[in-house]
Amino acid sequence: MTFEEFQASRAPISDVDELFDGEPGSGSPGLTYLRDSHIDSYIELVAAPCGLWLLVLGNMQYCDNDLEKLEKELYNWLVDEGVFND
Repeated sequence: MTFEEFQASRAPISDVDELFDGEPGSGSPGLTYLRDSHIDSYIELVAAPCGLWLLVLGNMQYCDNDLEKLEKELYNWLVDEGVFND
């Protein structure tokens, strides 16, 4: 899968908690990729702590206003994890 195809799989989600248990919770809105990876959105917050978007990979957090930069981080991590090897 190319990066552009990965980006094309992006869909908004109102509560990222739904990805984990199928139930709405207190999660933040965000964007989902391939229906099981996501980037959280701080867009609705008045004062985002570090940017409009938050990506958590393992024990690392990436926060930035540049969505494409975070998408590349997520895509590269998924490539490294072998997600696209099938």
